[in-house]
Amino acid sequence: MASLITIDPEDLARLRVPSFFASVRDHIYNSLARYLADNKLKEKDVKKWKDDDIPPEDLRLSKRHCMDGANHVERVVGEPIPIEFSQSLYDTEICVAVLLPFFLTQNLQTLIDEASTLPTVKSNPAPGETKGTYILNIDKLSGCFGKELSLTCSQWSDAAANMWSFQISRDKSRADGEHAAWFEKHFNFFNMLNKRDELYEAWKVMELEFRQDHRSCHLKFSAPDYDKALGLTEESHKLHKEFQELVASSQIQRSGPPYCSSAGPFSQRNLP
Repeated sequence: MASLITIDPEDLARLRVPSFFASVRDHIYNSLARYLADNKLKEKDVKKWKDDDIPPEDLRLSKRHCMDGANHVERVVGEPIPIEFSQSLYDTEICVAVLLPFFLTQNLQTLIDEASTLPTVKSNPAPGETKGTYILNIDKLSGCFGKELSLTCSQWSDAAANMWSFQISRDKSRADGEHAAWFEKHFNFFNMLNKRDELYEAWKVMELEFRQDHRSCHLKFSAPDYDKALGLTEESHKLHKEFQELVASSQIQRSGPPYCSSAGPFSQRNLP
């Protein structure tokens, strides 16, 4: 015990955190390791004793009587019901990008209502951690939630607004942070387009690419880059549309007038 005198209670508490313990594991001496192990065993014994001391019927009732209505919210006429994001979304976003269709309002509701039955996978341990965590299985869920580029324009607007709110909740400074500001500028650029609906099939690919580049390369929002990319997208879309019209026109010309099977004045049987 004398060797523990130089260790503050705060440091002893930190040693119980797996990530901190892993960073100083090589410097832990035997008496300190035994002391930490004994404390952990005592905590388990105390917890087991508390559980054993409660009658089984009371334990069952305590599990039944678990709701208090503290999370109830008021319904305001004319305003949408506040969106709630499940913890699984936050855990997953740290490891892999959550697809935009997952943020459709109906899908966010499913993530809450069916949380315990949704398919998950175990991620690799994060830096400084010793264990991975369970995250949403994006590949399996995208079969029912939808893949990127599968949304209609109106669905994109719904999902984009919810993703922006989600990223605000992840920002340390909330709506005033740079992280949240990027998503605001990014989504508003496309929401404010004059021909947003008409050109959706063209710019939705561009929107996805900018969003993916931001996650992987941490690129800042650059309005000139967006304007330039949009100009190229519009020109490509216009050429593609003209090419389709030309192909359709040529097919009609090759087919000629409709064939008539009845014998007319110029049929083969009336030829001299």
